[in-house]
Amino acid sequence: MVIGFSEEEWVELQMEGEVYLVGDKEELDKVWGTYAGKFAGAEKYKDSKDDVILKFIPRWWRYTEFRPKPARVISSEGN
Repeated sequence: MVIGFSEEEWVELQMEGEVYLVGDKEELDKVWGTYAGKFAGAEKYKDSKDDVILKFIPRWWRYTEFRPKPARVISSEGN
């Protein structure tokens, strides 16, 4: 997974890991509680048959700021 936060700021997050479908009722309730607490109106989608919740567990990650010379790199492997 690669996320480029902003082309103006030239920062990027790269991650490698596993993606799982969250199907356990207890875990789904916990996730929805957190999500609904952050996004007003989210609760109306909780029982939608068209939506799923995915869980991403990173094994490796690297954050890079390209603007400084040399680029600033922080990773799970150390610097």
